[in-house]
Amino acid sequence: MMLDAVWTVLLVACWPVAVVLIVSGLPERRHRGIAVAGLLAIWFAMTAATRVPGIAALPDGALGILLPVLIGSVMLAATRAGRAIVAELSLAPLVALHVARFAGGGFLLLHEAGRLSNPFAAYAGWGDILAAGLAIPTAVFAARRLRGWLPLTLIWNIVGFADFCSAIFLATTSQPGSPLRLFHEPPGTAVIMDLPWRFIPGFYVPVLLLIHVAIFLHLRHVLRSRRSAESSQ
Repeated sequence: MMLDAVWTVLLVACWPVAVVLIVSGLPERRHRGIAVAGLLAIWFAMTAATRVPGIAALPDGALGILLPVLIGSVMLAATRAGRAIVAELSLAPLVALHVARFAGGGFLLLHEAGRLSNPFAAYAGWGDILAAGLAIPTAVFAARRLRGWLPLTLIWNIVGFADFCSAIFLATTSQPGSPLRLFHEPPGTAVIMDLPWRFIPGFYVPVLLLIHVAIFLHLRHVLRSRRSAESSQ
């Protein structure tokens, strides 16, 4: 279908942009940038290969999203290298990457085509559009350290994180055959497990969720540094 073809081009084209922005947001270390780009390339390729017969698949559903986020969060928060990365993050490119969430508008088009059910389609689609739109001024404020950048970034981060959490819950509880299914409006959410839509829950959502976690940790570091500086004066 035309919609699938358009979103295939869009989601594949977003990958190199995502790599550039993520590497730009990390402390400047050439080997680190190469390692991150390589890891993201492998992850993206494995997501694409999930539906190929005979190839080991990545975990499906909520587990496939939450497991890498949990592992990455622990590494960022509990290791010396992770804490050093968090302390030196450049927020603007990491926030700007969330503009890619405009692609979530495809969920609304899938619903119109009768291929994806509510409430997931409406909440995930409009939630992603909201988070993407708010990411633009937030990235500008963070880049220029304009007055109020920190609370604005925190509020945006909470909104974006909550949107993903609600989308994961609604996708899981609308999935045909799921023992956790609560919403039975047909056709459910099975379509997002097929390409090209699988790139969203299989790659982009966990990557962007982990960026949300990194931003939370960075903002905590900034606040602690400010309080320490104030108490020493």
